Amino acid sequence: CNIKDFVDPVEQQLKVLSKEKDLNFEVTQDLGSVWADPVKVRQILFNLVGNAIKFTESGSVRLTVKVEAKNVVFEVHDTGPGIPKGELDRIFDPFYQVDSTAARSANGTGMGLAVSRNLAELNGGTLTVNSILGQGSCFTLTLPSAKPYLDEV
Repeated sequence: CNIKDFVDPVEQQLKVLSKEKDLNFEVTQDLGSVWADPVKVRQILFNLVGNAIKFTESGSVRLTVKVEAKNVVFEVHDTGPGIPKGELDRIFDPFYQVDSTAARSANGTGMGLAVSRNLAELNGGTLTVNSILGQGSCFTLTLPSAKPYLDEV
């Protein structure tokens, strides 16, 4: 499916939420296709970008989509509080929430990242995170590009 078909709706809907918080929200995307379920990919992106906006009090959230030879890489960067190093391995566990003031004040069940990682894996991809406490986080969703599959047909 075409990347624009699921990135554009995420951008349009979450731009409103970012404006309400006075955050800079930027989306850059390469043209191309991904070999995945577009409904599930949209769900993952809504969760990742929505979380970034929810936990970022000031600054920016950026979604970057890069098409590589065999993969499409989606990166969600934020200037939020970051995640303590000791918590990084656990944030994808069901019902787990980082114990911080920002996390406690935000509503949620702690299931979004667990479901997102599961959906990424079911679509042949991965979901990882890098974060620096006090500087923000970057979640990276990697999915198979449609190009290798289309070349075989």
